[in-house]
Amino acid sequence: MAAGTIVEPIDLRLAADRLVGGLFVRDEVGAEIDENEKGVISVRRMHPGMDVPHDFYDEQGLLLLRAGALVTRKVIEQVRRRGIRRLLPATKVPGRSKSRGRATASTPARRLETTFDQTPTTRHLDKLIDRQPAPPPRNGARRHGPGARLDLASLRGQVDAGADRLPDASGRLADLLSDLLAGRSRNLGAAADLVSGLVETARRDPSIAPMLLDHERHDEYLYAHCLNVCLVTIAMTMNRGLSHDMVVDAAVGALLHDVGMLRIARSIRFAPRSLSDEEWVELERHPVLSIDTLERYCPLRPVSLIAAYQAHERGNMSGYPRGTAGRAIHPVAAIVAVADVYAAMTCPRPHRTAVTPFRAVTTLLHEAGGGRLERDAVRDFLDVMSLFPVGSLVKLTDDTKARVLRANGRKHKQPVVVPLNADGSETDCEIDLSRDGAGQVVATLEEADVARVFG
Repeated sequence: MAAGTIVEPIDLRLAADRLVGGLFVRDEVGAEIDENEKGVISVRRMHPGMDVPHDFYDEQGLLLLRAGALVTRKVIEQVRRRGIRRLLPATKVPGRSKSRGRATASTPARRLETTFDQTPTTRHLDKLIDRQPAPPPRNGARRHGPGARLDLASLRGQVDAGADRLPDASGRLADLLSDLLAGRSRNLGAAADLVSGLVETARRDPSIAPMLLDHERHDEYLYAHCLNVCLVTIAMTMNRGLSHDMVVDAAVGALLHDVGMLRIARSIRFAPRSLSDEEWVELERHPVLSIDTLERYCPLRPVSLIAAYQAHERGNMSGYPRGTAGRAIHPVAAIVAVADVYAAMTCPRPHRTAVTPFRAVTTLLHEAGGGRLERDAVRDFLDVMSLFPVGSLVKLTDDTKARVLRANGRKHKQPVVVPLNADGSETDCEIDLSRDGAGQVVATLEEADVARVFG
């Protein structure tokens, strides 16, 4: 070990094991495993950043690491905790031929950081994903510009009317989820009707759905969170130019993607602290619990199920429940994933405060750059929310304070804003920042900042 190396607890444990084990490692029945056996990697010799030249499996033939996967200390710790002693290439897995061991885009990786219990439904979904028609790529989308726009007075009226209906929507969602949790069957119509009303409202103006987001603290945050994810998903899928049926299917999946969270202990969901590794393992089971619940009591259309199943997967295989690679994540699920991350970050949780919408967007950009979130999905988000999300307070180059009214298509840094009066109220005019001489956003503000300025 080089001088100055930072030593972490896992390094000490690995070093201690190395001293005790020497060049050979004994398994539980005393057989020696030669670490130099061709193609086999002993877990005791794993190290962060090690090369993964091809897929590796456990003794039962379950995929543990894909070729090229990033090996971190957490991965090593989880492998050891599960009692795995060596990683096998496909040719060394008992009963597995070389051809069967070859990975494809539709072969989901078994995630090392969680315990994943396959069910008949999830096996079916894994096979179904590749057969589902994918939505058109962004280049084929029908809408990249502003879309239909209401005048300012009409838009405000529609937003007020939508906000008045949200408590009813939240109550209907709570009743639906409570029934599912109690094992009472509900047909798809209950969720589809709720979503269809939101879709019809959103079609009147692309800004309506983003302006209906609820960022307040709630005793049970899940209902507001699911509605927020649903609303952002509606805006993004409409921007992508998807058919009405596909928009509804995606929105239903977004609305119900976290139903399995209600089967996770409240002590974990509402923990006012960071979770332990064991608690994270339990929490990351909830997508499978969601699918199990929905299949039993509220069967959904395939795209809705896939969106709910894969909403927490990430393109670099760091997601859950399967650690699926980006090319095997359905495009609609990738859209829901972006909506979910934004909605989660901008609402408070028991263990943290909410982040500002602008900070949440910068996180989305960072995650897309790192391959965790799909870039096209993040661009869809920017198309409908802008770099300075709808509803945000901003300061312009001439020191004018304004609220972002709507996104401006692909002009992500130049939204349409409404200036504020001297008392902090909104004026009745719009400023399109993409027009010459209109000014630019130079800073984002919080409500408290505006209160101090105008207070």
